[in-house]
Amino acid sequence: MNLEDMYQVMKGASEVDGVRYDVVETWFRKCDIIDGKFISDEFFERSYLRLCPNKEPIGLAPFIQLLGIMSRETKLDIKLFLTKFERVRVEIVQEIKEKCVNKPYAYS
Repeated sequence: MNLEDMYQVMKGASEVDGVRYDVVETWFRKCDIIDGKFISDEFFERSYLRLCPNKEPIGLAPFIQLLGIMSRETKLDIKLFLTKFERVRVEIVQEIKEKCVNKPYAYS
């Protein structure tokens, strides 16, 4: 898994062009990237707002920058973020599949 894979998984859960703030926050918390020790809720939010001032969905390049900011400021290796995220990847994919199954199809 690389940063682009991580982004694409969360983009699938966001159902918009980009990854919504709440999706990033939820999954980063579930996999302990936001752990309250090295990365607090406040630090995560400040870092996100530096790139997306209105908490708009984040694109791939800013997402990579976000992880870079968090890594640099905490001195944590980005590979640690990927390892932690890998733990919830299956759960996210399952959630996306369930949304697709439960979503009615629109025919024109």
